[in-house]
Amino acid sequence: MLDAAESHRARPSKVDALPIGVPPLLCSRAESAAFLRIGTTLFDELSKQHPLLQPVRIGSRVLWPYENLVAYVRELKDAEPRDDPWGYVAV
Repeated sequence: MLDAAESHRARPSKVDALPIGVPPLLCSRAESAAFLRIGTTLFDELSKQHPLLQPVRIGSRVLWPYENLVAYVRELKDAEPRDDPWGYVAV
């Protein structure tokens, strides 16, 4: 029989329960910051400033729409200057 700690580890997370390759519709604060590859403190600051980074509430949970996070990144990319022909080259 599994003890409580082993039982907890055996359960998949909510994100793991999704089929592979399917992003969640809503992300937690930590997941949203990780998606943008920034810290949660910077994410909090950006959330206060940008309309696309406004959360939604489901009960007591505060979550960010995945589509809005993607739209925010696309908006940042579109705002980059286009004069540098090497700007998009990955090293």
